[in-house]
Amino acid sequence: MENSITDYKNTLLSIKDRVKKAQYKAYSHVNSEMILAYLDIGKVLSEKTKVGWGTSVIKQLSKDLQAEFKGMKGFSDRNR
Repeated sequence: MENSITDYKNTLLSIKDRVKKAQYKAYSHVNSEMILAYLDIGKVLSEKTKVGWGTSVIKQLSKDLQAEFKGMKGFSDRNR
């Protein structure tokens, strides 16, 4: 009986550890992809401002992106 309880506890700990590792990897991958996306967005906006996009266009783009991605941070016009 004692052996089966120990086996159960070890199995539970092993599964919990595996889930936590998977969650960490998933969060890490998502974070990496978001960083790459923000870098790409910054590059696009930098190019657009070089060809004449002004502050008012950037502000409107910011508002449109915030409306589309409610609750997501990083789309303020000051983040350029």
